[in-house]
Amino acid sequence: MNSLRIFAPAAAAILLLAAHSAHADGITSLKVSPLVVAPNGHVEATVQGTGTCMVRLWVMREGPDGEPWSLSTQKQGSLPMQFKVDQSMKGALKEGKYQLQAESVPNVVPSCPKAQKTEIVSFKVDEPRAAPPMAAFVNPCPPGWSVIPGSAKAGGAFTCKPVKPAPAQCPPKHEWFDDGCVAGCKPVVY
Repeated sequence: MNSLRIFAPAAAAILLLAAHSAHADGITSLKVSPLVVAPNGHVEATVQGTGTCMVRLWVMREGPDGEPWSLSTQKQGSLPMQFKVDQSMKGALKEGKYQLQAESVPNVVPSCPKAQKTEIVSFKVDEPRAAPPMAAFVNPCPPGWSVIPGSAKAGGAFTCKPVKPAPAQCPPKHEWFDDGCVAGCKPVVY
């Protein structure tokens, strides 16, 4: 009977430790946004998990010449934890493909229970592409007519007006007239 009283608390302690280790603190995942960024932009990396850890974020890039490059930064604090990857990180965010990986740093107090690494998340730095050239304006009006400025509407409606000819050289005792519908030279009445 005494052995049962001693065994029961020991068994309960073992079960409690097993349950605690199944739900131990640590890094669970890494989220990165955006996945495509301009060279002068930045990427937000969020290390997901629970607990307080020293976290190291690795930024790795394969250069255009195939030369690998990497840089790490670390923080201590509670998870989830955010990192900003931008131009302030020497050599970061040049054009190319990048990978981020987060890991807990072992042997630091406080520390996650064991060294942990997340999956590798990729993102890309890409030069913004120039917008396609705009199509040259095509006058939708018939020959000799032009669109009245401001009359073109989103649905495709527009209004045309006749293109006025340059005033002609009228003969002596005649003057140029243009009433909007017709134009020409008429005799000057004295």
